[in-house]
Amino acid sequence: MAAVSLKGIRKTYPNGLEVVKGIDLEIENGKLCVLVGPSGCGKSTLLRMIAGLESVTAGHIEIAGKDVAALEPAERDIAMVFQNYALYPHMSVFDNIAYGLRNRGTPRNEIKARVEEAEKLLALDGLLQRRPRELSGGQRQRVAMGRAIVRRPSAFLFDEPLSNLDAKLRTQMRVEIRTLQQRLGVTSVYVTHDQLEAMTMADQLVVMNAGQIEQVGTPAQVYDAPVSQFVAGFLGSPAMNFLPGTIQAAGDLVLDAGGHVTLTGTATQMQGQRVIAGVRPEAIGIAQGAPAFTARLELVEELGSARLLHLRLGQTTLVAVVGRETAFATGQDLPVSIPAASVHLFNEKTGRALV
Repeated sequence: MAAVSLKGIRKTYPNGLEVVKGIDLEIENGKLCVLVGPSGCGKSTLLRMIAGLESVTAGHIEIAGKDVAALEPAERDIAMVFQNYALYPHMSVFDNIAYGLRNRGTPRNEIKARVEEAEKLLALDGLLQRRPRELSGGQRQRVAMGRAIVRRPSAFLFDEPLSNLDAKLRTQMRVEIRTLQQRLGVTSVYVTHDQLEAMTMADQLVVMNAGQIEQVGTPAQVYDAPVSQFVAGFLGSPAMNFLPGTIQAAGDLVLDAGGHVTLTGTATQMQGQRVIAGVRPEAIGIAQGAPAFTARLELVEELGSARLLHLRLGQTTLVAVVGRETAFATGQDLPVSIPAASVHLFNEKTGRALV
């Protein structure tokens, strides 16, 4: 049985605004499930409904096989880590971590043992008597995690816990949270709008859009086989290039912007069909293989380990990722090749992927 199970979850506010539109999701025991999507897609509202901080308009929420939709947050056996840490400024680190245990009436010696265990696990040595204001952002986040860990819940819930940290610290804490979750083996639901965070941390990736789930799978599955143009464009940095065109005889994709790509497989049976062709920047070849078309180089961005080339084809701008071994000059025309196997096809009207 899934550790967290959502069945037909809906959320409608009194003004009639429906922000979650029938979510069905099974999260396996011990897995880290990441909910990702743009602002306003309903991911944080969904997490808050799992936590009991938002009421459910319709549907059922089960945690460890128990229907908790009608229970108060304290009765759900979950622990939540917030974006703003939610630490008590007048309390020491020890007291912040121990707060929930004391409210439950946990014996003093057990509280001490659990806090000290969290201290070692989270590298908080020597910090237990400090106040939150005396800690760095990363240390405060560890304290918030320690408060969750000592409760030994059935599930951890993370609501954009790294959004207030700088880029370097975010990377460090991302690794720490993932390593800790794997070591503890506690089912976790993690909300973020950062697709890099989502891709690097998730066992199970859930892409949301406009209150609904667009796709569920491992990060590799979702990245390699997006079910819609939305998913394809949302995941990946730089984003996927999209080129409208028409499939002609023998799978020849003629692009509206100019040029063509010869496709294989089922695409050869789509003669006359209008499509959107999606190509990831790393799949575009420059002066490699038979060129599909020629494009003008408008801008070169240096990334250190690679370069981003911004190319103009008709009225369309393409982005390609290339190595640093070749020098490029803006304004020159470059031969562009696109491997047929790297092309994702989407229905022009619905945006859904075409097999």
